[in-house]
Amino acid sequence: MKRNKKSSSQRLDHGRRSQMDDGDRPGLTYIDPAFTFPVVGIGASAGGLEAVTKMFQSVDFETGMAFVLVLHLDPNHESLIVELLARKTPLKVRQIEDGSFLEPDTVHVIPPGASLELQDGTFRLTEFSEPRGLRRPIDSFFKSLAEVQGDRAAAVVLSGTGADGSVGIRAIKEHGGVCVSQDGRESAYDGMPLSAQSTGLIDFVLPAEQIVDRVFRFFNNSQGMLFPDDADDAERAMLRLFDLLRQTTGHDFSGYKRSTLFRRVERRMQLLELSSIEDYYARMQSDVEECQTLCQDFLINVTAFFRDPEAYDALRDNVIVPLVEKARNSDEIRIWVPGCSSGQEAYSVAMLVDDVCEKLNRRPLVQIFGTDIDEQMIGVARNARYPTAVFSEIPKKYQDAYTVGLDTQFEIVRSIRDMVRFSTHSLIADAPFSKIDLICCRNLLIYFGDEVQREVLPLFHFSLKQDGYLFLGTSENVSRREDLFTPIIRRMRIFRRTDAPRRAMLNLPLGDQFRHNGIRSRTMPKSRDFPRHKRLDESNLEIYERFAPPFVRVAEDGRIIASSGDLSLYLESRPVSERDLSTLAKPGLRDIVIPFISECVERREEMALQDIDVVSSFGTQKVDVFAYPLPDESVALIFHAKEALKARAAGVAVQPASRDRRIHELQRDLNFAREELHSKVEEIETANEELKSSNEEMMSMNEELQSANEELTTANEELKNKIEEVSVANADLENFMRSSDLPMIVLDRTFRIRHFTEATVQAMPIKESDRGRYISELNLPLKGLNLREAAQQVLDSGEAVSLEVTSDDERQSYLAQIRPYIGTNGHTDGVTLVLVDVTEMHQLKEELRIEAELLNLSLEAGRMGLADLDVATGTVTINNRFASHMGLPEDAPTVTLDNMKSVMSPQFVPVFESALDKAIKLGESYEFDFTVKQAGKPFRWIRTRGMPHEDVNGDLHVVGPTLDVTNDKLAVENREVLIAEMSHRVKNLFAVISALVQAAPKKNPETIDFASALISRIAALGDAYDLARKQDNLANVDLKLLLDRVIAPHRTVQKFDLKGPTVTLGSEGLTTLTLLFHELATNALKYGALSKDGGSLKVEWSKDDNGRLSVNWLETVPGFEPQEERVGFGSKLIDMAMLQLKAEVHREFADTGLKLTLAFDMEKPADA
Repeated sequence: MKRNKKSSSQRLDHGRRSQMDDGDRPGLTYIDPAFTFPVVGIGASAGGLEAVTKMFQSVDFETGMAFVLVLHLDPNHESLIVELLARKTPLKVRQIEDGSFLEPDTVHVIPPGASLELQDGTFRLTEFSEPRGLRRPIDSFFKSLAEVQGDRAAAVVLSGTGADGSVGIRAIKEHGGVCVSQDGRESAYDGMPLSAQSTGLIDFVLPAEQIVDRVFRFFNNSQGMLFPDDADDAERAMLRLFDLLRQTTGHDFSGYKRSTLFRRVERRMQLLELSSIEDYYARMQSDVEECQTLCQDFLINVTAFFRDPEAYDALRDNVIVPLVEKARNSDEIRIWVPGCSSGQEAYSVAMLVDDVCEKLNRRPLVQIFGTDIDEQMIGVARNARYPTAVFSEIPKKYQDAYTVGLDTQFEIVRSIRDMVRFSTHSLIADAPFSKIDLICCRNLLIYFGDEVQREVLPLFHFSLKQDGYLFLGTSENVSRREDLFTPIIRRMRIFRRTDAPRRAMLNLPLGDQFRHNGIRSRTMPKSRDFPRHKRLDESNLEIYERFAPPFVRVAEDGRIIASSGDLSLYLESRPVSERDLSTLAKPGLRDIVIPFISECVERREEMALQDIDVVSSFGTQKVDVFAYPLPDESVALIFHAKEALKARAAGVAVQPASRDRRIHELQRDLNFAREELHSKVEEIETANEELKSSNEEMMSMNEELQSANEELTTANEELKNKIEEVSVANADLENFMRSSDLPMIVLDRTFRIRHFTEATVQAMPIKESDRGRYISELNLPLKGLNLREAAQQVLDSGEAVSLEVTSDDERQSYLAQIRPYIGTNGHTDGVTLVLVDVTEMHQLKEELRIEAELLNLSLEAGRMGLADLDVATGTVTINNRFASHMGLPEDAPTVTLDNMKSVMSPQFVPVFESALDKAIKLGESYEFDFTVKQAGKPFRWIRTRGMPHEDVNGDLHVVGPTLDVTNDKLAVENREVLIAEMSHRVKNLFAVISALVQAAPKKNPETIDFASALISRIAALGDAYDLARKQDNLANVDLKLLLDRVIAPHRTVQKFDLKGPTVTLGSEGLTTLTLLFHELATNALKYGALSKDGGSLKVEWSKDDNGRLSVNWLETVPGFEPQEERVGFGSKLIDMAMLQLKAEVHREFADTGLKLTLAFDMEKPADA
């Protein structure tokens, strides 16, 4: 199907809008695309060539899109992708060069061993900074494409292993582009397609041959998808969508910036090919899954490890280090990361904190709370596994310490994961956390409107401790509530909480709206990793500390995590430096508490120990101990004193002392065992580190091998296609050589015979066993050819040599062509000898030469010139005789039409132009005479003829001879003078004869009739002679004019009709016909049609192709009565005329009068 091409003009406008425009107009784009046409990035690896071929083979229309193909190619070998793909698609295919431009309807292919980016509207090729195995050229280009093209970009992931492309499509999606994956079921390798699909960011999963058409429709549909032009109408439409989302998903987006959400809605409409917001609203009402999809699109999950590294360095030095320095080991550092998405930011902060604690040798309890409303992203964060493509985002100093390499992913180590707790939480709907030391809320406020931002900042102020810190994104600030925060480093967006008084109650930005719509805010699940925080003031906290039962929160291994209340009756001291419960517990409790904790953790249910006697220096206390398992696998131990303390008796003081000594010895042994165990654990940890390092090295080697395998697979595909093409080309070549029937010999650089054709065997004594022999060992039957010498010349110069040679018997002529044989490396590897039989051509050339000589001799003998006009160029090729005729220089082989016209007499130029125009346009030949001006001489008369024809190339020419007829013209003029003189004398003679005849009747009256008739005949002869003289010198007299001249004098009122074609009479029969017609007219006047008023005479004639003239003389006489035929002088005169003309005559008298038919062969006219 042929489609109209969309605009494809290249517009390099390097201005950019900020990523989040504050405006609320519908349809705002994130950035201005560098190109007006869409750009489609295509990523492929193993099996990619087959997929790309399918993708572009079916393209039979002008897409108006530019395609950029990024493959995993072996950097050490030249790629054949361009050559192979160009044969499979009508699109242009070219390899990218540094600095080259994009063109629509063109496939741009990445070269081997280069990383590709788009900068300033051009391609930029750079060397890889990563080692082989960690390179991600597809991700790199997709990110670059997203930043340059915005929503006019598309990402396509095709067959391949690994996960390259999965990170880049997130950037494409973030900027409003479209993401497509090949269907894994049809791809040769499904690793890359399935990895891309697992991100949840793919818009279409399609077979390769359907991808281009679907992407074309996506961009084409964007032209007709618009929100209402009126801002109020657009806002009402969005509020309807928000209400529907609140009802189906529980999330309220009414406080988000409209610019972002408008574009996301438009994008969903493009994908679904819906043209109006009403149609989309109806689709959402009927499709809950589409509501979830739009909600996911609104939740712009954009995050990265250590995003803006400079800002993180400032956070470390100005916030993290002071917090750790001030904290004791018993203290707790609490950090909140709202909008944490998939967890990279929370883990980045955790790495910073752990690194600072390690260097300062401090171990406070650190809790980092990562929250987000997207449950799917929270699941990714808890899993703590990320694609290796983002591994480079982590600073190298943290990579080894905090990550573990897997197959195509890496994992955050357990110690960092234990510091972070993730849970679903809505910043604008759920209650905030409290007693927070640091809030990292980066690039979240930019999605909120002004009103929501004003409400969120007081929530942060409430959550933070006195002098707590707020860390925002580079595009965010606290300008709306500067009374609550003071900047530490404004450029890095690091702020400290001020002690500003709260002026009003805290409001959740969307709390009232939720209650108004009857929707309950989403609550955290019971299995959350940390307790719900409540708003407690200092007084409540004091009551909590003083009157709540004493308890400790203990890990499974007995390590105390937290404590509360007076524990002096149960523990030796407050847990400051020592945190081991088995060491701190008082006698009576010490031996049973650890097994009790382990059993509680194992059974995951509440347990109790009753009536435990706890011995202290004050006496014995009977207590109950309750164990409560917590979700984070810790246990809360709650102590309840049942009876009053029994004071210790003085008389029995020795016995407890002895028991204490034994306990002390056991405790010492236990401590020694622990030290031994600790030493062994350290050794095991050291071994584990070594194994971890070895594992990472193996993983790195595995990645390199996998990368090499992908490149080899791609190279194998290229070679397979190339072998197929070479096989086809070889078959074509064999068929060509067989069908050409040309003798051909291929020699190597040492002049050994490498190959020859079958025609060679027939032309000279060479056989199959001669392959590999030196050509000098064969006696080739060719005269005039030293093949070895000629071949050496071709090898030395690199240029072909052509020679004309003959066979030994000189019966055959050949054109020997010796050309360099170029090998696949581009070097000359030998020569090729081809013999073309030109015997017939030589014979034909000789015949043409002889004919040309004969033609020139004929023209010269006839003193004729020759001119050949090339109509296309206006050039006239002439011979010397033509130049002589025209008075032109005889040494000029060509002239122009203007040269010819310049020597013609002016009155003949229009005649020449008209004749030439008819010859060119109508194909008519022409002939005419003209005069040539000569300085100081009389005019020269030239007769020219012209005939149009086409040469072998189809070019139109007009060719014709010229003849000097000056002497003929002078002879004709002289003859005219003589004829005029003779005519004058003949007429005088006729006058004398007529006078003598008229005088005769006076002496002999009986001769009056005879004399009258004779005078009439003499007058008729005079008229005919005069007519003939006026008609071209006694020749070429028109028959109708002759009849009219002879008959007209005898006609009065009778009808007279002459009818017939134009017939020209020669001079020889003219006198005879004149006397014949005169006699017939005289008889008609006497006896026939001209004798009566009502009579009529009709003369008709015709002429056949053989020149035979037939004349019918028909008379109609009123009251005609046939009479007996009389034979008089007139009849004899008619009979004599018939004899002279050798004519056939038929004469009869019908009822109406005389009917006479005359037929004879005419002589040719004088100009025939």
